[in-house]
Amino acid sequence: MDSMTVKCFAKYANDAMGFTKTIHKNNSKISLDENSKVCIVATKKIPGVAEILCGYGTRYWKNTIEQRRDN
Repeated sequence: MDSMTVKCFAKYANDAMGFTKTIHKNNSKISLDENSKVCIVATKKIPGVAEILCGYGTRYWKNTIEQRRDN
C-alpha cells in the first residue's frame, strides 16, 4: 500500500468513482470536525464487512491524471 507511511486515518478510504467503472458507490464523505481536523463521515449505513468509499474530488483526479501523463 502506498499510504503505509501516511499518518492520516483517511488513507483507508477509497474513491469508488476513480478511474474505473464499478457498481460500488461512495458511502461517506470527507469533512472537517469541530477542531478543523479532516474526518470521514458516513452518508449511509455501512455494514461491518463493507469498504469505506468517499469522493476525492475532481481536483484530486485532475492532478492524478496530469501526473500520470507527465511520467
